[in-house]
Amino acid sequence: MACVTSPNFSVMINGSLEGFFQGRKELRQGDLLSPFLFVLMMEVLSRLLNKPPKSFRFHDWCEHVGLTHLAFIDDLMIFCAVERVSLEFVKQVLVEFAELSRLVTNVRKSFMFVAGVDSSVAMHLTAFMGFSLGSLPIRYLGLSLLAVLLACVTHEVERLLRSYLWKGSVGSWGGAQVAWDEVCLQKGEGELGVTDVALWNQAAIMKLLWLLLVKLGSLWVAWMEAYILRGRSLWAIRCKVGKSWCLRAILLCRNRFKHLVCLMVGDGRSCFVWWDPWLPEGAILDKYGASVVGDANSSLDVRLSEFMDGEGGWRWPIVSWELLEIWGLIQAVGPRVRGEDYWV
Repeated sequence: MACVTSPNFSVMINGSLEGFFQGRKELRQGDLLSPFLFVLMMEVLSRLLNKPPKSFRFHDWCEHVGLTHLAFIDDLMIFCAVERVSLEFVKQVLVEFAELSRLVTNVRKSFMFVAGVDSSVAMHLTAFMGFSLGSLPIRYLGLSLLAVLLACVTHEVERLLRSYLWKGSVGSWGGAQVAWDEVCLQKGEGELGVTDVALWNQAAIMKLLWLLLVKLGSLWVAWMEAYILRGRSLWAIRCKVGKSWCLRAILLCRNRFKHLVCLMVGDGRSCFVWWDPWLPEGAILDKYGASVVGDANSSLDVRLSEFMDGEGGWRWPIVSWELLEIWGLIQAVGPRVRGEDYWV
């Protein structure tokens, strides 16, 4: 309560602060202290959810990473098996948290999403929680929750940008004075530096693939390792129908991404010899096909030994201005330079 009742506030009048008054209770919207206190409270809720009893059953796709919930701003998604015991734990946590913080779940804006159970069971469980039964896909802030942009979306966004640039409104057609590809070039090259939406989308997808390769610590990477890769090479996973649409869209970008990266073998412990692009000409299976497996081991061992010196790890070789632009959108390495080779 000291954080709430002790601060002094001032009002800005005509660009200058006029006087101070002391805070006595609660916080107002826009107060700089509000996000800090909110994060502290959400940490309490997170810790309550992360201590389930032994009777609690995780969602089938969450148990290996111990995932019970995801939070974004003031929105919360809780995962568990569709059974009464697990839902009782969730309901108990929400009630306990409300008693501690006086932050009560808004049941009118809360939904349950279930799968694999009869409709009668689903209705019984939603009634127990006091929530409405929802259906997928869902929208957040007016947008569908998707990992990648559809081609029709990128085309529409670029059409609106072109219309606004040349006509001053988003409802006009035609009248372009310069090709859109030229408009999207960097300002250092004499153009406007407008972001190419399709290229930005590709760069965002490739960043996800890069995170999987280098195994950077994030919940999504841990989930992919536990349920999708399962110790296999990223290049060996098939884009079959059983995977989600978003995941298939990410995996379909591997072919282009594979030509942009190179594995420094090092001690060889993290190298998938047949799948990884560790040779200058790329991955062995991509160049020679499965026919080389079993009849080229001796020559392969010789070549492998040539690349096992030094520190291992993935590298991103930049070999053209187009690839540098893709990397620049991810890591902001600087303006593009044509005709030279880069390593970043």
